[in-house]
Amino acid sequence: MCLVCENLVSQIPASLGGGKPLSVVFLLKAEQGHTELPVTPDTSGTRSIPYKLLLTTDKTFVVLSPRKEEKAIEFDQDSVLEAVENTA
Repeated sequence: MCLVCENLVSQIPASLGGGKPLSVVFLLKAEQGHTELPVTPDTSGTRSIPYKLLLTTDKTFVVLSPRKEEKAIEFDQDSVLEAVENTA
């Protein structure tokens, strides 16, 4: 029963109270230039590659990285403009 619940809850979108991570991209600040970014920019340089949003607090984002050498990343919300749902 627990295994069924765990698998089921992980498939329900977070917006409906489930545990499925939301796919997001982060809009990057223009003045960041070549400073160290907490996320990997896409080819446009204005937004990040897609990440799975696990948790948002009043000051930080916690995301799952698509990069093999990283697992979860926590960074200050102030280091990016905003997070937007990835619809692509």
